[in-house]
Amino acid sequence: MKIKRVISCLLVAVFSMSLLLVQESAQAKIGTVQKILPSELHVEGRYIYNAEGEKVRLTGANIPDLQWATGGDNDLMKRVGLLCDSWNANCVRLCVHSKFWFGQEWYQGKSYGDYRKMVDNVINQITSRGKYVILNLHEFYAITEQQKDFWNDAVEVYGNNPGVIFGLLNEPHDIDWEMWRNGGMLETTDSYGKKTQRVYGHQEILDMIRNKGAKNIVIAGGLDWSYYFDGLCDGYNGMEHGYKLEDKTGNGVIYDTHIYPMKPEYNPVEKAVECLVDEAPILVGEYGHWGERLFDWYDNYLCEYPHVWMNEIHDFIDRNELNYTAWSFHTGANPNMFMDYDTFTPSNYSGIYMKYKMLQEPETRPEEKDRQYVDPSPLSTWEHIIDFDDNTVDFKVYGKEVRTERTDSGYEGRGQLIDFDRSCVDSWDSAAIADFDKDTDLSGAKWLAVRIKGDGDMRKIGIGLELKDGRLFTTYMQMDLHDNWKDWFFPLSLFKNEQGILDTTQIKSVLFTSLDDGPGSFIIDNIKVGGLPYEEIKPFTVSSVTQKESMTWKAWEDDENTETDSFTVTNAVEESRGQGSNPVMFSYNCPEGSYGGQARATIPKSWDIGDAEYFTFWAKGDGSKQRFILRFEQEKGTNQNEQRSNFKKREFERFCIAFDVNSTEWKQYKFRISDLGMSDMLHLNKVRYISLFNMTLNSSGRLWIDDFAFTNIGDKLTGQSVSHATPVKSEPIGELVTKYPANKAIQIPKTFEVEAGIEEHISIHIMNKTEHELNGELKVEGLPVDNVDNALYKVYPKWVSYPHWPWRNYSYSNFKFTIPKDKKGEYTIIVSDVSNNGIEPQTYKLIVK
Repeated sequence: MKIKRVISCLLVAVFSMSLLLVQESAQAKIGTVQKILPSELHVEGRYIYNAEGEKVRLTGANIPDLQWATGGDNDLMKRVGLLCDSWNANCVRLCVHSKFWFGQEWYQGKSYGDYRKMVDNVINQITSRGKYVILNLHEFYAITEQQKDFWNDAVEVYGNNPGVIFGLLNEPHDIDWEMWRNGGMLETTDSYGKKTQRVYGHQEILDMIRNKGAKNIVIAGGLDWSYYFDGLCDGYNGMEHGYKLEDKTGNGVIYDTHIYPMKPEYNPVEKAVECLVDEAPILVGEYGHWGERLFDWYDNYLCEYPHVWMNEIHDFIDRNELNYTAWSFHTGANPNMFMDYDTFTPSNYSGIYMKYKMLQEPETRPEEKDRQYVDPSPLSTWEHIIDFDDNTVDFKVYGKEVRTERTDSGYEGRGQLIDFDRSCVDSWDSAAIADFDKDTDLSGAKWLAVRIKGDGDMRKIGIGLELKDGRLFTTYMQMDLHDNWKDWFFPLSLFKNEQGILDTTQIKSVLFTSLDDGPGSFIIDNIKVGGLPYEEIKPFTVSSVTQKESMTWKAWEDDENTETDSFTVTNAVEESRGQGSNPVMFSYNCPEGSYGGQARATIPKSWDIGDAEYFTFWAKGDGSKQRFILRFEQEKGTNQNEQRSNFKKREFERFCIAFDVNSTEWKQYKFRISDLGMSDMLHLNKVRYISLFNMTLNSSGRLWIDDFAFTNIGDKLTGQSVSHATPVKSEPIGELVTKYPANKAIQIPKTFEVEAGIEEHISIHIMNKTEHELNGELKVEGLPVDNVDNALYKVYPKWVSYPHWPWRNYSYSNFKFTIPKDKKGEYTIIVSDVSNNGIEPQTYKLIVK
């Protein structure tokens, strides 16, 4: 679909004189090309259309800083220009605040003119490019008198501006649907005590806007901080249309959801969002990944890896044809889409996926010569595509468990069908493989993308790149139960191998397989590799020996527990290895119940380590068996605080690596940067600290470290690696078989291990491949204990019921019990459905220790 940027003179003629004045101010010159306002939008059913009857999908990002700064910050106009002209956004969610609108911040001196002018300038910058702005009142809870006054005022300025959409309230929460829609008297409690205030329902604000003659589309966020929509669905609480807003005279309503990794942990998107998909247009107004997996404010919820979650959320958006504005186009409002205001480098954990996604949308960018700003960090300047409509790429197989052939059922034309029946998990001993054309130069490659369509089973798909010396670099992606075409995107930093570095000048082949056992198939099409001009980097080493400035260390005790512990660091010149070395000595005391403290090195800003591929250091211990963890830490904005670790959280996955010290003799340790946990998300040029943690608990000891260095000089690899058997032409594919039957709900087999003498729980996973939601109870037989309550289950269509924390009242599919200590052993238990939903009984092994 294409959004027309030029509207006809006839359409312009029907605008009122006030609109013409707005349009006149918006017809600003961007670059050398005159732009005009975009086509007016309206809602029909679940979609958005422009005045020409073309379907429009809003795709873009949030500009957040006018909610906290009256003038914005960090070159606001440049960010707007880059977001529209380089990242291909056709919509910007502009966050504003009513206190600034009315000049209520102390430094405004009750003068609001500059703030309103700034808001207007940003809106004109966007709409004059033929794109749309969501004027988002970025406030929370419920609509108050002041927020009502804001809309009463703002509608006078932007009413019937075809480029402006009204976002009524950023994130409603802690109210019910009746209050959300119709308003009323709300009692709240804060540090000053209880108070009752009048709050306004979304319907009241919508009616006020329409009574002033403005037809602009309005956006209303769901409950739970703009997440779920159940109260808006037809039939909710017996109401024909639930609590949907009624818009008789305007251009309609869009409903807004904000999806972050931890939210589906307690309220799956299938329940929260998809219930409204067929009834109204939906905007995913905020989404993104923080680059962390452990969210301690959500009961230590462990979320998906960023590449898995970002590909999944983009597929969810595409599969349901949702609109979206990613969060956020700013470095200080996480999840941040880029890393700094000089290079605008997309963040590896969120922004890089968002930029790729927006660049796949219909083109809305001006010609390069007409762009106001040059993109300082393009995703790629070249692409190599395998589309399977020619015969230049020949897929073969190795091993006995994978077959492949060309198919007419590709995403666009032909594709490649890959069929398998795997005997084990996480194995690359059988795969489909194809060499890139001999004249294809992938030097400087940065990413790989592929269109892929599953067979309706959930499984783990392996994607690999083989180098000319035989080394195989691999990554993975989870396939869900939906058999739609997906567009998966992988930065090459995701591809891992146990030896050396992925040298893009040596890429030879691409591989695909299933990393789960059992039969199945998938189709691939449009394999794309994108990159930038290749630059060979000269060998270098950066350390305190080679640089004028030295790395400095600090240490401190664990101050989050009551036990006496210590962690100190001192210079240890007497232990020098010579040649200018300057070792430091760590002394620690870590009694039971303590984490034993932490040490941290600060890397001088003068050290240029961005292109390092390895880090090295020398270490020796006190003769005992010791284990430590190093964690690389990126500088957090401009805050130079200690950035100390949250000991209660102690996240030892991201950017971490463990090392053992067992000798009193100096030993050099050398690691690849890619060996760090989740290293694909690391921006090495942003690393400012390296933390050291003692993992030898209940102990005291000493450790010496010297000459911490960064380098791109690796160990020379000689000879040819053998990663797999010789590829051969595939046997023909016969009948396609799936691991799990279609249109059925089944229990997923597994083995349980529990401890005797304490309360334990076992969680049953149910895979629902039907089109219907299933609710009911499971019973368990064969446990060495009586009177175990049945387990509730609720499984949404095309979904697996991963059980949540068992202490939650909304937890499903958990059996709780305590097995006596004299009942240790192995048991066979049977779990069956007592609700007649067709879920077959399943036998499990239970090991009681």
